[in-house]
Amino acid sequence: MLPSSISKERLKTELAGRENRLRNSYLLCALGFFGVCGAHRFYNGKFATGVLWFLTWGLLGVGQVADVFFVPNMVDEYEVRLRRKLGFGAGSIPLNAGQAGAVYDRASSDTRSKDEKIVALIEAAQRHNGMLSVTQAVLETRMGFDEVESLLRELARSEYVEMANDMNTGSIVYHFIEI
Repeated sequence: MLPSSISKERLKTELAGRENRLRNSYLLCALGFFGVCGAHRFYNGKFATGVLWFLTWGLLGVGQVADVFFVPNMVDEYEVRLRRKLGFGAGSIPLNAGQAGAVYDRASSDTRSKDEKIVALIEAAQRHNGMLSVTQAVLETRMGFDEVESLLRELARSEYVEMANDMNTGSIVYHFIEI
């Protein structure tokens, strides 16, 4: 079952307002120069550092000034957390459609070792003529996107796999050299 339409509407509203969130974050960050530090961090869900900024006057102003450069990243992180909380991945694609809209952490229920997961990736690549996208790997191995991408990048760093772009779609594919 897909996430409820209420969740979809909330996601659309929140993500459509990215520019507003970015503007508001900068305005709240500017309050720090008037003695109210950390408001922008609270606004973007960073409560622990928000309290720290509030109690230390933005780490004596240094953290407050540095945050001017970090605000866009804070907004992006907030949006990613919101998507996951509402059961959506990148591009507003529903995650785990069979989980009634709940975000399900596959990694916590997957008891396979790292080596077994890598073997599952290699077997999936073999079924796809040595070329594998992250989405194909997720479908074939039943691991989460983050875990698959992390393992594939590790294999690429070890030079067992080469990264390339699919000529038709432009998406990143991983070419298993020895297959």
